[in-house]
Amino acid sequence: MAYNETEDLRRNVQDAGQVFSPDELHSFLEEGSMELEINIGRNYTEVYHNPDREVILRFKNLLNLNKIYILPNTEIPEAEYSEENGVITFDETYYEDEIEEETIKVFYEPKIFKLLELLYATRTVLEKLLQQTGDEIVSTQYETVDSKIDRLEQRLNQSTTSIKTTKSGLPVRRRWQRR
Repeated sequence: MAYNETEDLRRNVQDAGQVFSPDELHSFLEEGSMELEINIGRNYTEVYHNPDREVILRFKNLLNLNKIYILPNTEIPEAEYSEENGVITFDETYYEDEIEEETIKVFYEPKIFKLLELLYATRTVLEKLLQQTGDEIVSTQYETVDSKIDRLEQRLNQSTTSIKTTKSGLPVRRRWQRR
């Protein structure tokens, strides 16, 4: 399942000097999707010990807020998410009764995954063109895309460090993971 459309990829590679069919673009996009799955996974995970009623996520622009669990394995049925400020807000009564002194785990898909998938697909296209033509312009485009991918992956990796954000001062663990 790709986050992007073939038209997104076409726009991204139109300056590379070759026109691709929709089927070729779809194939490249599927490769990008598989590379995302292999390298990153499909969920970003954050763990909060003794969370506040409002939890601020590391990445506020989401494709999906998949699940929230009270550990070890109780799914939280309702929570409001505000994309404007990246905050999950729990119902006050439910929070006080069920969540306040617990540890929760949030699984979500940030929009950075969509961008990364598109960049993986773009890199695949440029790599193919570079092998065929050896063109310096394509080589420069490839290097630029590869550098962007490295920066995004690094940003995701930097998020694995502990950050104190809970009222108790206990660390929050954030990481991307394969699921």
